Formats: sequence, C-alpha cells, structure tokens
Amino acid sequence: RYIMVDEYQDTNALQDGIFAAISNANRFMVGDIKQSIYAFRGAEPSIFARYRDTFDDFTPENKDIEGGKRIFLSNNFRCDKPIIDFSNRVFEMLFRNNSGRIEYLDEDALVFSKEKKEKYERVEILLTEKDKECTGYSEAVLIANEIKKLLVRGVKPSDIAVMMRSMGENARVLKRVFEREGIPIDTSGNVDLIPVPEIL
Repeated sequence: RYIMVDEYQDTNALQDGIFAAISNANRFMVGDIKQSIYAFRGAEPSIFARYRDTFDDFTPENKDIEGGKRIFLSNNFRCDKPIIDFSNRVFEMLFRNNSGRIEYLDEDALVFSKEKKEKYERVEILLTEKDKECTGYSEAVLIANEIKKLLVRGVKPSDIAVMMRSMGENARVLKRVFEREGIPIDTSGNVDLIPVPEIL
C-alpha cells in the first residue's frame, strides 16, 4: 500500500527511477541533504532536493489535492544550542558557496528545541599539523590536553566522548596517549592493544 524510503538524499538516479516506477502517489520519502555521505557510491542529493523544491508545503487544506507535499522536520530536540548554531553556519556556508548546485533553504536549517536548559559550552575548532612519524599522534596529544583541561574544571570523564571514523590505528594511538596521561578511557573492548610506533 505504501512505499517508504528513508535516507533519500543518498539515492541515485537509477534507484529514484525504480521507486518512481513502482509507486502510484503512495511514496513517502525522508531525507536531509546535509546528511548525504554516499557520493562515492553515486548518491545524488540533488534528487531529493528537487522533490523538496517542487512539492508544496503540506497543510490540512491541501492534503487531498493531487501532487507531492513536503513537511520540514527542522526542530532538533537532541543537541545543545551551540552545536545547532555551529552546524547551521557550517552548512549554510557549504551549500551557498557550492555554485548553487543544491539550493539551501532557510527551512533546511536546524531549530534548537531542546527542553532541558543547561549551561552550554562553546564550540571550538582545534587545528594541528599532521605528524609524519606516527599517524594520529599529534591529534591524540591535542585531544588529551583538552580533556585534561576539562577534568581540572570538574567535568566528569563520563560526560566526555571522542568520536572517530573507525577504531583503527588512530584509535589505538589515542588509547595509548590517554593511558600515558592518566586519562580514564572506556572503549568497550573495541580497540586492540596492537603495538604502535615507538614515538609513544
């Protein structure tokens, strides 16, 4: 009865054609152009953006009128305000300096809607030169130093998370640096203690 497709921003032209061919005004698509990560597999976020641009806003008055309708789910109930503001600035610059290939609408921006009000930390970007001797070593030292500052300020270790693309060599280096600096770390068993270069 219904065709529901999530992550539609990561479809390609062939997949979109298949979905269109098997649907009959019964297709429900969910997506976010900001979250497209599969360009290397042929994903074309412009396809989803085209639907977004050609559909009318859904209203109770036009719900039975033929044609696609759109609903923007802009409210973010998970993240703190500095994260929302930072993300909005980054994506606005990325899309609006992208030669207009995909238009970025005001409605694409996130709206801070978290109910619990907290004392927010500011967003910082830390830069370091890429080290030649050991992959990830300078980043690991930089991260460890920043975490030590947070711990001195009374931040609990359980409130700190380091996100990485994979649990490979960089994660092993990070684990070794944390252990050397006396920073508690919980990797839930996902990092093997494979020897890393002697620089550590």
